[in-house]
Amino acid sequence: MDRRSLGPKCRAMMRQEACIAKGKQPVSRKQSVINSVNINKQLKEVRSKKLLSSVRTKKLSKDTEITDSDTHYIPETFGDTERMDIRRQWLMSLTRRAGPLTIFFDVHHIRHTALPSVFCSLNFMLLVVSYAGSAVTTRLGYWPVPPDASSPVDDDLTSLVGMELLVTFSLVFYFGYCYNRFWEQYALAMSCKGAIINNIVLAKSTSMVKNDIYDLWRYLNLAQLAGYVALSPVYTRGNLFDDFARMHNLLPAGGDTNAEVKRIEYHKLAGGRGAQVYNEYCLYALELLRHAKERNELPSMTHLLLQEQIIRFRDSMTGLFNLHYTVIPFAYIHLVSFLVNFYLITFALAKGRLFTPDADLARGVIFPCLATFFLSVSCLGLIEIGGRMQNPVGNDAEDFAVLTFLNLTLDMSKQAMRTPESARNMRHNKWRAANGHPAHSTSSASASTVSFSSMPFASIDEALSQSSSSRSNSTHLGSLQV
Repeated sequence: MDRRSLGPKCRAMMRQEACIAKGKQPVSRKQSVINSVNINKQLKEVRSKKLLSSVRTKKLSKDTEITDSDTHYIPETFGDTERMDIRRQWLMSLTRRAGPLTIFFDVHHIRHTALPSVFCSLNFMLLVVSYAGSAVTTRLGYWPVPPDASSPVDDDLTSLVGMELLVTFSLVFYFGYCYNRFWEQYALAMSCKGAIINNIVLAKSTSMVKNDIYDLWRYLNLAQLAGYVALSPVYTRGNLFDDFARMHNLLPAGGDTNAEVKRIEYHKLAGGRGAQVYNEYCLYALELLRHAKERNELPSMTHLLLQEQIIRFRDSMTGLFNLHYTVIPFAYIHLVSFLVNFYLITFALAKGRLFTPDADLARGVIFPCLATFFLSVSCLGLIEIGGRMQNPVGNDAEDFAVLTFLNLTLDMSKQAMRTPESARNMRHNKWRAANGHPAHSTSSASASTVSFSSMPFASIDEALSQSSSSRSNSTHLGSLQV
């Protein structure tokens, strides 16, 4: 692909990735990464669309690494993960704008539907061959139709009436189960996000030290990041964890963070492995809260609420792992596939029998062919969509925009942490000082307070400013509730 046809923003991103690959200091992410706040405007440009179609993937070589049917190919670099995430946001925006009636005429985006997968499947090709073979042999007389009225050709279709009910019940039940799995995993993912933000908001309202609030923010965001990497082989340290943590200063160099990196390497965090990492970060956060409680920085009730939010986050992440591990039984999937395919083949054969030597084109070919076509597309399409929805943390275009979830959680919790002290709280502190009570400040820590943080920056504000300048605040194309 010609670099000149991509536009300045696309070329800047490619230069950024080249610098990272060569080990050089990359340029500012603010200048190179597509700002998802203006994604609607940028996606109208042809050059930006070319960028979205250039997601590079690599095939997993070992069979042990492939845990799902949609994880044979994964993004190569962090830039490819960003582009894949933007493509998913664009597809969600397209879904919101599409009307149930007018979407029928939107032929331009048919490649984003399940139809290409259905048409390219061996099942659909087998149905085409079955119908064509039945129609041709019946028309040429190789498979003759009885001439007497006691055995009309419509008997072939009447004999399938009992199968229709069984196939419909099995297919609808299978698709409904996949649909419920999708929304249950979405609810758990949003619960993880909400628990982290609630925890930072609660911690900000107390007299905890700034460094401790920063470490709490860092631990919880790293726990969520490590959880998604260990959940699916699509996300690895190379295409998500390392670059995301470095971009937002979640793992700054020096001190305790070196020990954290060693623990990450010890647990072999990789795509689909290393679930112990997010458990350890939850433990770090609980230990931090215990230390703050022992220093009388947290009231007992607030300490319990903060602990409850961390346990809620861990339970939600564990629920994602449980749903990802427990799939629909193989016997049931095989039974549904067998019933649907066998019924469609027999239906195609029966419809092909209508093309008798005496039949006209309309009643013998056109309408039977259309009936076979639409029935095959509907049944195979539901199976295809159900298979995509049962694992929303895979590599399909309809899966979760995981990077958007991570950016939203990080930005909203960071905004809560950087919220300045309100005027009401300032007046309250003055009242406490006038009445001989110690000041209760949520904006800064006392100079005499002991800091247990290994933060190498001059201040927490400097670290957060570097994190903000490395990437513009990311939002999604909708109204995810925080």
